[in-house]
Amino acid sequence: MVMSMSTNHHKSPQSQNMHQWVSLRPDISAICILLAIERRRGVGIKDLKDLTAPIILQNPKVQSPYTNISAYFENSTMSKVILVTGANSGIGYELVRLLAKKPEGHTVYLAARNASAGEEAQKKLHAEGLKNVKFIQLDVTQPASVHAAKEAIEKQEGGKLDVLVNNAGIAKMEENQSATTVQIDVLRATMETNFFGLVQTTNAFVPLLRKAALGSGSAVILNVSTDMASNAYQARPEAGLHVVAYNTSKAAANSYTIALFHELKKDGIKVNAVTPGFTTSKLNMFTPGGKSLEDGARCLLPFALLDESGPTGKFFDENGKEFAW
Repeated sequence: MVMSMSTNHHKSPQSQNMHQWVSLRPDISAICILLAIERRRGVGIKDLKDLTAPIILQNPKVQSPYTNISAYFENSTMSKVILVTGANSGIGYELVRLLAKKPEGHTVYLAARNASAGEEAQKKLHAEGLKNVKFIQLDVTQPASVHAAKEAIEKQEGGKLDVLVNNAGIAKMEENQSATTVQIDVLRATMETNFFGLVQTTNAFVPLLRKAALGSGSAVILNVSTDMASNAYQARPEAGLHVVAYNTSKAAANSYTIALFHELKKDGIKVNAVTPGFTTSKLNMFTPGGKSLEDGARCLLPFALLDESGPTGKFFDENGKEFAW
């Protein structure tokens, strides 16, 4: 069902394009049309702070040998130290819960920019009996915060980190998202969290990941991505929704994922990007028809727990199949 978010009969060019595209793609219209609010200068997205459940747009697939991805972690009995950024809500929060429930007894750091929100999230998980969840304050955009988190985990965990899940993200899209009129401050702010923040967080924790890999044979970096990060998808004629700040920041993160893979493969560190697909969440105003937050997190779970035989340097979809970059 196609639903309009505006009672204004005068549609901007961006809105007209979106409505035309939605009529051609009813299978994914509900994902996007409920996101759109018509503004004087174009189509924006309401105050969306949690990008842990990215929009799914149908994307070209490439053949992958990793269709049974669980085979690479299900036999592991090793307890791991895991850090999930942006984890006080959404898919990040659910991923922390799933990881903490694993019988191996992982130590899971729930990282959040806002201390009160992070502490409240930890409190809820502790109430479920998941005492192995530890809150740590981490603002990926602030070097001092990243450094402090790295120092704290290094001290508490003997200098190692087995798994880093780069999940923190924002959608600073209150303004026009047209490629020719996007506000530069919007683009900069989005890149600051989704790309620069991811890079500086990863670089800070690489020494801890290397130490973990030396001891166990492998470590993991999982970058939570989106279908919309795929340049192969965005170049297709049917790709009608080009939210330039978000898409660009996520595409940049994917490119960084490839660079990380090449640099870290010699160290035994697995590096992958994964999109959890269409998940009903705050991002899409809880649009019905998507998977639950827990199911979205389940798409990420096996890639956070890869062993030394698992894949690396890949972009995977919600089914564990390889995506085109």
